Amino acid sequence: MSITRIPASLLSGGSGSAASAFINPESYGMKAVGVAGASAALNKAALEAALAAGPVLLPPKTYDITGIVFTGRMVLIGCGMTSVLNVTSTGAGSAGIHVLIPAPNVGTILRDFAITAPVANACIHGIKFEQTHADGFMANWEISGIYLWQTFASAAIYLDNHIASGDGFFTGIIEKCRMTTGSDAGILGQLIGDSIIIRKNTISDGIGVAINCSQVSGARQLIIEDNNLTSRNGQIYLGACAQAIVNRNWCEHPAYLGEFVGPPAILSQITLADCPTCVRFHTAR
Repeated sequence: MSITRIPASLLSGGSGSAASAFINPESYGMKAVGVAGASAALNKAALEAALAAGPVLLPPKTYDITGIVFTGRMVLIGCGMTSVLNVTSTGAGSAGIHVLIPAPNVGTILRDFAITAPVANACIHGIKFEQTHADGFMANWEISGIYLWQTFASAAIYLDNHIASGDGFFTGIIEKCRMTTGSDAGILGQLIGDSIIIRKNTISDGIGVAINCSQVSGARQLIIEDNNLTSRNGQIYLGACAQAIVNRNWCEHPAYLGEFVGPPAILSQITLADCPTCVRFHTAR
């Protein structure tokens, strides 16, 4: 996992140009586990308010939180695995972080922190980006260095374009994340768009497909490379993805996970359905 090194003055809310670039959510009332008055519901409200005000730096502490629901560009950066959001319930959303996209969203960044839950399958998704209006799209976005500690019921990361917006998701990256597959996937991309890169992730141990993606009509340039994938239900499933490049992935069904449990549509470690795809240099076991 990549680590973002932050000056101590920034974490303490100190003065100066570096400190003013990021917001410490504790200044909005967010309280870590063990601090008097800490509350998952209050932490949700505090973090949402901080994110609405500007880019947020999450201190290296654990925070109980009800899943946040946010509309608009957000920048949330932590200090690695010690910056933890423990999602006690998802509240009105279905994820630890649920971003609604009714309008253009450019430059959302989630980087270098952990999302967990008290028990497996307590949340449907860890991170969910959801298209909610035909005028919406998400561009120049990044999910990097996120550690999704718990098993999420459907998928750890879900790019949801169920409305089939023609713009949808494009020019984005998911990289250097660690997660377990849910019943649908580790990374689930529904009708995603152009120029999406999924690389250097570790996705393991669950029963869904590790990476499960489809593209909206006319979309191109999906790159899936250098991932470590060990699921019980096949590793990569692509449906109607044009010009995909699947390159140098480790695709394994470890014996310790038990028998293959995939449905009939999942035919192998890498399944391509109506996909003109370049596949090369993989290790499959």
